[in-house]
Order: sequence, then structure tokens, then C-alpha cells
Amino acid sequence: MSWTDPETKSTGNLITAAYWNQMLGPSGNQVLTAPGVFTTAGDIIYGTGDNATTRLASSGGGGKFLQMNGGATAPAWVTALTSLVADTTPQLGGFLDANGNYIQMQKGGDIASASPTVIDTDGDYFSVTGTTNFSAFTVAADRHFFLEFAGVLTITHGAGTIDLPGGANITTAASDVGEFVSTAANVVTCVNYTRASGKAVIETVTSVSGSTGAVADGDIDHDSLANFAANEHYTQANITTIGTVTSGTISTGAVIDDPTMTQGSDATGDVYYRSAAGKLTRLATGADGTVLTSTGAGAVPAFEAVADDAGIRNDIATLALHTAIADNKAAYNLSNAFIDQFEDDSGIDAESTTDRHASEYVATEGGAADTDVKLLLHMDGTNGTYNFVDSSPSAHTMTRDGTPTHHTAEKKFGASSATFDGSGDTVHTSSTHADFTFGTGDFTIEGWFYWTPAVTHDGQRFFTGGTPDSGEWSCYGNDANKSNIYAFGSGPFTQTADTSTWNHYAWVRESGSLAMYRNGTEMGSSPYANTTDFSAAGGFALGRYGAGDGWNGLIDEVRICRSAKYSANFTPAATAFDPGGIVSSGNFTSATQTASGSVSTMGIVVLYKNETGTATLNTDLVAEVSANGGTNYASATLVAGGTFSTGINIAAVSGVSVTAGTAPKYKISFANQSWLTKHTQVHGVALLY
Repeated sequence: MSWTDPETKSTGNLITAAYWNQMLGPSGNQVLTAPGVFTTAGDIIYGTGDNATTRLASSGGGGKFLQMNGGATAPAWVTALTSLVADTTPQLGGFLDANGNYIQMQKGGDIASASPTVIDTDGDYFSVTGTTNFSAFTVAADRHFFLEFAGVLTITHGAGTIDLPGGANITTAASDVGEFVSTAANVVTCVNYTRASGKAVIETVTSVSGSTGAVADGDIDHDSLANFAANEHYTQANITTIGTVTSGTISTGAVIDDPTMTQGSDATGDVYYRSAAGKLTRLATGADGTVLTSTGAGAVPAFEAVADDAGIRNDIATLALHTAIADNKAAYNLSNAFIDQFEDDSGIDAESTTDRHASEYVATEGGAADTDVKLLLHMDGTNGTYNFVDSSPSAHTMTRDGTPTHHTAEKKFGASSATFDGSGDTVHTSSTHADFTFGTGDFTIEGWFYWTPAVTHDGQRFFTGGTPDSGEWSCYGNDANKSNIYAFGSGPFTQTADTSTWNHYAWVRESGSLAMYRNGTEMGSSPYANTTDFSAAGGFALGRYGAGDGWNGLIDEVRICRSAKYSANFTPAATAFDPGGIVSSGNFTSATQTASGSVSTMGIVVLYKNETGTATLNTDLVAEVSANGGTNYASATLVAGGTFSTGINIAAVSGVSVTAGTAPKYKISFANQSWLTKHTQVHGVALLY
């Protein structure tokens, strides 16, 4: 307070009331109301509100403290402080003297064991309930606390978390007490641990009964043990009781009788066996998948590979194929195998430019012997020229009449086709040849034909047999729209004409039945019974019958065979024919089988014949297997397996991993096939699953 002292009005240490009333503020206003004069040295005045003051007499004795009581309560002299709450960091100026008294410890509420275990702040001695193991505390730094455990749990030692005596984990027991100090937040050291049993946390051996001097500094001196010879390990003579070894190392040469033991081996999977000398001997674990096999009485056991039954299964499958061939059996099943020697088509699901032949094999389309293909005209040549070549083994000399020429602007395969003007153009063989004397037998004539739409007259000849002008047999369209076709005295074969594009036509006589196909599909009214005997000697001519009614358009890839190549609808070959009547590639798949359980490993045995040349396995002849109906195929790498019978070879593979399923099937593919250089036939298949 600032006030004006107009004059000194005092007597000793007292201020008179008159002077008190003259205490003025800076503006000359009276600030306080006099309570009366101070009467004793050490008196205190204090405000009571509303500019009033009150005198507080001196303490009347030393060692008292003026205690402020807050609010409207008057201060008072006290003999001692009752609380240091207001001072959050009280400090001592020296050592704390308890003056004969003690500092009280506080038991906090029970703490439930947890990981981490949380140390509360309501005391420094806690009971820990529960049996949850823990390896950490949640606690503030600089705490000193005690824990009494109510049950069994494990405290895990860890540097930087809980430092335990000896660096070893502690398993508690009921009433055990541990003393702990947190040197930093959540970093705790156990400074003392007292077991309820009175035993030390880490026990030290101090003596061995009957063996004076056997213990030094807590360690056992082996050579001082009474029951063991110096400088030796356990000996048979000194072992008096056989029990269970739970840890440690059994040295080489240890001998025991009829051991019953649990022993940590040198490596996972090692085993111990009794040797002929009665010694316990370690046998190193075997390779993955091997089994422990007894090698006879008194002999050392050994880890050996599991017997592979793949060879046995392949032999059984091969034997089944022998039986199927000998008995002319159609495709059939064993319990875990499918056998097919192609007695019929029942075991085949689909064929792509392949065919099952009456001789009971599958090959690429045609698959004929060298006597089967009688004429093969590729029609390849330089545009405008007319060098027409027969590529069949017969190598007929081809002659042209009129002006048929090679045409490169429009062709089906190769370099060119042949163009005919419909007015006397023809390409023909000599007038007589036995190749075209069909008699009453089977035959196939096929080729690719391109009609010119501007030509509307009927009678256009595809071909004629015999002499060019007076054939014994022929094929022709009998109306302007070419919707009715007659061939070999049979017909009509009906169609909806498709001009200005290539169409594949095939005429097939098989067992007295004549069928006509367009683009692989049997035409209307087909087949017709036809047993006509075409025995008269003659030749073959394309495109003309007499001087008129010739073919007007293009012709390509014409083939004549002395066998029935197609017995049902088919897909025409996508490439030019081989001179032997086969195409270079193709495949076929088996009928899907049903397995008794899920299949993930398969095998296959293939019987094949090199009709010409030598097939390279897994290149020219490829096998694939599937367990899910062909959705996923796995490559089956074939390995040559010797000879099945004269000319027939074996190729096999086992242990092929496949996408698991219950619908086994196989796929066989051919490549690089050529009748004159490499013609591969598949004569039987055994699918193993």
C-alpha cells in the first residue's frame, strides 16, 4: 500500500490511533480504519474486508508459524504445519531425521496380473492376483514397490524391461514377495525376491552326500565324487539306477541295458538305437521323405527312400494293354486306371485333324499307307502357268485341255489354285489307270471348290471318271442354282449353294453307302446305298464333261484315296495334305473318367509306332494329363520304355503333379508329321490316377 506520512506520530514501536487515521492514500483519501494501537511487538494486522482491519496479537512464543486458512477465514499462529500439499516439490536441506518415529508404508489395492502388469499409485505394497505370466511393467520412474504374489505365474527376465536376479525367469508361488525399483518409466529391477518356502531364487549346491570336497564355489568337481572314477565319465560299474535322462549329453561309448530314456538328440529327427555291443548310439536323421527301416536282427537300422511303385503300376498298365489287345477290348477302367487300345471310338472324346483307323490306331488325318493315296493335286505354281503335278506316290502325269492355269490371286492353300473357264477346260490323267478302278470298294474323293456366281447353267462337272469326254462316273450340279448334286449315279445331294467362297466337298463310299459332305457336314439326303461296280479301266478328269458343262471357277487341293476317310461329320484339314494323306499336326483327347477320390498326381503309358521315320518324344509326340476334366492340363514328359510288341514302342511317365480334381483325362498331340518322312501312330494308352 502506498500512503502519505504527514508527520511522524509514533511512540516506540506503536502507532497511535490518531496517526493510523491519518494514513492516506495517494489521493489523500483515508485507506484503513484504525483498529486501535499495536500493543505488542510482533503484532500483525490483517484485512477483514470493507476497508476494515483487525489486529492479530503476536504468537506469544517462538517456533510458531502464521498459517493462512484461505477464503474469509482469519489467519492464525500454529505450532506446526499440517500439510505440504501445496508444495509439490518439498526438499530437505540435509538428512531427514525421523526423530525416533518412522516413515509409514502404504498398502495399495490388489493388482491383477497382466502383461504388462500395471503398478498403481495408491500405495507401495501390493498383492498380485491371478496367474497371467508377464514380462513387463507399466510404472512411472523412481518408484520403489513391493509385490506379494497370490499364485503361480512366470515373470520373464528381459534387459530393459524386468531385470531379474541371475538373469533367470522366476516362477512365483503363493506368498512370495518381490522388491522392485523402477529406474526409468517401465524399466524395473528386482532388488530382492523372497520365496515363501525360504529357498533362494537361484540355488547353489554346497555339498554332495558322501563326497567330501566335491563342491567348490557352488560347482561339482566330477573327479571328487565318490562313485565315479577320476578323469572318467559315467561308467557301467558306477551307474546303480537307470532312470530318465531329461537333459545333458550322453557321450559316445555310454553303455546301458534296456534303456528307457527321453533324450534331446544332436539334431531334430535323430534317433538312438542299441548297438550289437549294447551301446546307445545316435543315428542321424534321414533325408525328407525317407523311412527308418530295420535291416535285420543285430544289424544297424537305416533311413531309406520309400519304395516307388510307379514302375509296378506302369507294368500293370502295360499288361492291361496286352490283355485289351489280345481280347479286342474296347476302352475300360481299372480301379485307378483307364485303358484304351482303340478297338472303337468309345474312349475318345474329341479329335482335331486326327482319326482312329480301322487298324486300331490314332494318327493325324488320313494316316494312310503309301498304297492308299492315288492322286494329290496341290495346284501350286506360278500365276498364268499350267504345270499341274500329282504329289501322290503314283505320280500321275497330268495333262490339260483348254486353258486351265495357276491362279495366285485366290487360293485355299499354298501358292495358287487352278482356274477353269467352264468351256472345255480340264486337267486329267491318262485315259486308263487301275488307281481309279474302284470296283465295289471304298474310296474318298475330296477337294476345295470355288463357284463363280455369274455362271447359271446346270450340269457343271466337278469331275469325271473314265475318259475326259465319256466318263463311267462323275459328279455334277443338275440345276442353275447348284442346289442338287448327283454323283456316281446317286442323288440328289441337296444344299444351299454358297458361291464366291471356298467350300470343301468330299465324296465317301464306305461299305456300300455313298455320302457327300460339304465343309465336313453331311449334305441333305445323304447317304445313298451305292454298290455299283466301277471296274472298267479309266482315268480321272477335273472340270469337264464333253465340250460343255465344265467347271467355271477355281479348284484347289484335290485328293483321291482308296479308303473311306470319313464316316461321320468332320472338320476339314486346315493345311494342305501331305503326299501320304496326313497333315503335319493334330491332337485327340480321351473321354473323361471319374476317380474315386481327389487326384493330384497322375501317370500315363503310351504305345506308339513309327510307321515312317522316328518320332522324338515330347516334340513330335506329346502327352498331357488333367484331373479336372481338361480345364488344366499338365505336361507329361514321356520316357522311352522299351518294346511292347513288334514295331510297337512304350513311352511312359509317372508322378506328374496336376491341379487336383476327380475327372481324369489325357491329351495326345502330334507335330512334324509327314507320311513319307515321319508318320507316328498311337496304338494304345493307359491313364494312371
